[in-house]
Amino acid sequence: MNKYLILLTLLCYSCTSSTSEYKINKDVCKNLNSKSVIIDVSHFLSYHLNDNAQNLLLDKNTNKYECLLNSLNIEDKAVIGHIILTKLLEPNNDNFKYEYIYDNDKIIKTIYSINNLRWSYREKDSLNIIENYNSKRLINYWTTKVKQSNNLR
Repeated sequence: MNKYLILLTLLCYSCTSSTSEYKINKDVCKNLNSKSVIIDVSHFLSYHLNDNAQNLLLDKNTNKYECLLNSLNIEDKAVIGHIILTKLLEPNNDNFKYEYIYDNDKIIKTIYSINNLRWSYREKDSLNIIENYNSKRLINYWTTKVKQSNNLR
C-alpha cells in the first residue's frame, strides 16, 4: 500500500511541476519585447539578452517553441523571438551585423541583422521595426526548423 501511495505522490508532483513550468514559460513569453535585446555598439557590436529572454533560452521545457513561434506574429516581439530561435536551432547563423544609413553625412538610422532578419530600433517609441515584415514567412521558416529539431531528438 505504501508503495502505491509513494508512486501516486510522485506522479502527481511531476504533473504539477510541468504545469507550473509551462505557466512560468508563458509569463516569460508574455514579457518579451524590444527591450529584451540590449544592443551595445560602444567599441564592438554585440548584443545581450535581458534576464527574461535569457531564462527562456535556457528553459528545458519544449513548450517554449510554441511561445516563441507565437511571438513572431507581433512585430515588437518578432525580433527577440527570432534571435532566441536562432540561438537554439541555428547557432551557426548567429552573426550579428549592422549598417548605418546616412543623409548628408549624418547617420539617420542603424539597421541591425541576424540570420537574414533586418530591423531598426526606433528610439522615440522603443520599437523594433522589421524591414519587409512578413510574419507568415517567419513563422513558416521557424515552424519547419522546430519540427526538424523535434525529429532529431
